[in-house]
Amino acid sequence: MLRWLGVASGLLVAVIGGALLRSAVLSRGHERRDSGHGHGHGHGHGHRRAGLVGMGGAGGLVPSPSALVVLLGAIALGRTWFGVVLVLAYGLGMAATLTAAGLLLVSLRDRFGPRLTRFRRLADFSPLGTAALVMLVGVGLATRALAG
Repeated sequence: MLRWLGVASGLLVAVIGGALLRSAVLSRGHERRDSGHGHGHGHGHGHRRAGLVGMGGAGGLVPSPSALVVLLGAIALGRTWFGVVLVLAYGLGMAATLTAAGLLLVSLRDRFGPRLTRFRRLADFSPLGTAALVMLVGVGLATRALAG
């Protein structure tokens, strides 16, 4: 059961990474087309925030050895449901923390990004690199879960 949960969470991370990569490629093409007609970057970033929430959820699904120890300890004490609740709380907390960290980084980039013009070229490629890395990590998690 734990193996398939690891595979599912890895595939979910890979799918979200693929969606982020597609969005970054489409956004990059949109910015190139719009760059010559005199208006700024005015569309919202709801797609990025939705991707971050999805990533946080997927991160909360990734099996953790310490959560497994807590669950096995609760089973040994005859309090299985308590162990399940603790593991669920751990997963939800991990998901919330990863989502909050991602949203904080996006808001910091939106706030301070325009001031850092010397890093602009690097910042233009960061969504592509990040999305590709997320997809690679997802495939790695799924492969590792299948192998183990």
